[in-house]
Amino acid sequence: LAYAREYFEEKIKKIRLGDPFDELTQMGPIAQKRFVNILQEQVNKALHYGGQRIIGARAHNVFFKPGLIVTHPDNPVNDEEIFGPVINLIPY
Repeated sequence: LAYAREYFEEKIKKIRLGDPFDELTQMGPIAQKRFVNILQEQVNKALHYGGQRIIGARAHNVFFKPGLIVTHPDNPVNDEEIFGPVINLIPY
């Protein structure tokens, strides 16, 4: 788990958010604010049930900062599709 955590954390730190018309941008905004809210609710649910936020995974206006969370296998968010820039590591 430690290796995967470090690997993804380093990759996430390098992602550049911004204007999709800017050639240096690697990730633009989420299509609709309601999708940002849904994604934030999923992350909050994962944390509520014992998940741990490692980096990012936070709403910021119409952007969602890419992130990494770690959840236990029985976390209810694992039964949902997280449709956004969030990696969920599940140790087993």
